[in-house]
Amino acid sequence: VQKLALAPGEETNMSVNLKIVLIVLALVVPFCQCTNTVTVTSAGNNITDGETVNRDVGEDFNFTCSTSRTLVDITLAVLPDIDVPGNPGSIRDFYLIDVQCDLTGTVFTCTDNTDTVSFTLNLEFASYNFSQPVYMRFEGENFFTNSTVEACPEPSDVTWTRDGEILSNNANIDITNTSITITNLQRSDNGTYTITSGNGAGEGSGSFDLIVYYGPELTNGNNKSTVDLTLTEGDTLFINCSVSGSNPINYTIVLTLNSDEELTITNQPNYMVNNSVTDANSGRYTCTVSTSVDFATLNYDVQVISPSSTTSSSTMMSTTTTSSTTTTPSSTTMTTSPGGGSAAGFTSASLVLILVAAFSVLFA
Repeated sequence: VQKLALAPGEETNMSVNLKIVLIVLALVVPFCQCTNTVTVTSAGNNITDGETVNRDVGEDFNFTCSTSRTLVDITLAVLPDIDVPGNPGSIRDFYLIDVQCDLTGTVFTCTDNTDTVSFTLNLEFASYNFSQPVYMRFEGENFFTNSTVEACPEPSDVTWTRDGEILSNNANIDITNTSITITNLQRSDNGTYTITSGNGAGEGSGSFDLIVYYGPELTNGNNKSTVDLTLTEGDTLFINCSVSGSNPINYTIVLTLNSDEELTITNQPNYMVNNSVTDANSGRYTCTVSTSVDFATLNYDVQVISPSSTTSSSTMMSTTTTSSTTTTPSSTTMTTSPGGGSAAGFTSASLVLILVAAFSVLFA
């Protein structure tokens, strides 16, 4: 082995070459595509090269392209060519608002000239949207609503339901792929309406609630406008304004008594006098119930009588019945008064004996 004797400060050719290599590497490595330098993210998730990104029709799509290289701008290519707003630099944010079906299949490519990430946008079935979640109508009115649907392609096989029951066209209901019309609304039309359909990308639906307000009906009058009530003193008086109708329902009970006293009771459906009615409680009691649609009334004419009146009436009827049943005309009796006059006190048999004796004397 030959040893080289170097003077102080003298370098070998090998060390010089090593320094040159290190300098070249330091200059070349930052520009070398030795690792992935481009990153694409959307909604906090990384998008890989060749990935298909699914989004719903009508939503916003934002993504960020960035590079780890210094002093290098990121560029975006779109096929087919569309304008995608975004800021320049090594980190670029891009914004697409209210994406529609025409963007399905669009390819986005982010590059820093050494690394590239490409992805494809795919738009799926979104949903049906109605102008409001709750509709309020009155009984007898007509109702119409139209939905907007966001789907690629347009959906087919549309189904309408009310509270889960499938609807079909009839004399009062007309349905299409996006709308429903109901003529002459009835209280039975209350409910939650849902439209459901699908396409190759998925299935979507939308719902709304329909509230039908209808007028009140007093249910305890048997379709009468006036009900007569006769009570005995000490009984219980109970006035009940039983009603069916759509909320809100307002109650009013007006007491017009025989004593010309008038009393109004509001916001309660009944009135009671417990085990203590007197004649002072006699009079007309009027139930009035109302909604935003209509109102209804029912009168109770109340008469309170005393127990003695009831007893006297019963006694008179009993006496009349007794006298009519004790008459016995077949047993008349004739008697002779002290003055010699005849009176009812002898029987018909005695009269026959007297007549026989008289005829015997005349023809003896």
